Amino acid sequence: MLGRSSKKRIILPIGAALLAFSFALPVAAAADYAEEYRQYNEALAVGDQDAATVHALAAWKGAEAALGDHRTTAILAYNYGQQVLFEAPSEALPALQRAKELLDSGVAALPVEDLDVYLAYAVMVTGGGRKSDAEALRAALAARDSAGIPPAYEIARIWLELSLNDVGRSKLSEAISGAARAERMFAETAPQAYRQRGLAIMVQGMSKLIPEPRSSLTIKAAHADFLRAWRLFPTQKDIDTFDSVFAKIIAWDYAAHVAYVNLRYDESLTPGDVLPHTFSNLPPILENSTWEKQCAHLWEERKPPKYPREALRRGSLGSVFIGYHLTEDGRVRDARVLAEVPSGKFAAAVLKSMQEWRHVLPMDTRPECMLNQVNYFTFEVRY
Repeated sequence: MLGRSSKKRIILPIGAALLAFSFALPVAAAADYAEEYRQYNEALAVGDQDAATVHALAAWKGAEAALGDHRTTAILAYNYGQQVLFEAPSEALPALQRAKELLDSGVAALPVEDLDVYLAYAVMVTGGGRKSDAEALRAALAARDSAGIPPAYEIARIWLELSLNDVGRSKLSEAISGAARAERMFAETAPQAYRQRGLAIMVQGMSKLIPEPRSSLTIKAAHADFLRAWRLFPTQKDIDTFDSVFAKIIAWDYAAHVAYVNLRYDESLTPGDVLPHTFSNLPPILENSTWEKQCAHLWEERKPPKYPREALRRGSLGSVFIGYHLTEDGRVRDARVLAEVPSGKFAAAVLKSMQEWRHVLPMDTRPECMLNQVNYFTFEVRY
């Protein structure tokens, strides 16, 4: 989950609204959704999103029962749809469809450009990211831009999700453009949301690295994006709580390194020509942890992974980023995958091979040399 922000909901002056039509309603019915709406706002004010969701739904459903086709019903449906848009898009969809129905019928006045974007996003996500739904969302986002509406955190998230969909459909130029748009919006509307910005930058880098044939220029451009994203993240406490987005960025950067090294077969690069990786200018990856070479650790046995044959297709590129601890008898324990790109291809083989690794004894048994170690495995299939 990428996080939440304060919802840009439609504020309903519920007291005045009740005066306008309460003469035609049972008092209890009017009070039900009004009270739920009040509690919804109170929950939002204190940051209790779960309670806000419960009360937003009850307010909308109460208005449906008491009012039916009414502007208040439209507002409460819109607020609920926006409230659960990212966490439960299948629940947001009928609420947003109802709000759109009332808007189109002339019953309600709602921010049409935002509503169209939210509705198109819910349709895309619940529909499995189909091409037609993705393009409808892109059109809705373009219409919002054309209307000159200021950037918003929720819109940045939707641009990011669309760019991820574009990557999955190999629309990499569109992915770069959408992710760059998301990055700028996050920086403007939520400067503290470094994970979201980092993910948006990572999408730009991976979209430059994936296409073949690769060149030194494209790989360097991708590497620059990964480093830019890397610098947003603080040093991690341990491998148990390692940030998944940060780990993914590191894994993609390692993949860029192996791609660049292998370019010496295609371009006139010397064996020593590698991507500059100024670790001195980057924060440490982990607290209280030391690279193996600083602990004078030597591996007695470290067999490479046996990757599954079906995964080794021409052009495959990726890496596995692993965290682990060491035992005093030189074995690996508690190894876990921090990130794998692409997902589900090679991590199992890596973990299996590490079960057989052995360190030369005696070892440096300082905690920083035994705990929270990291290693990475890269691959590129070129035949």
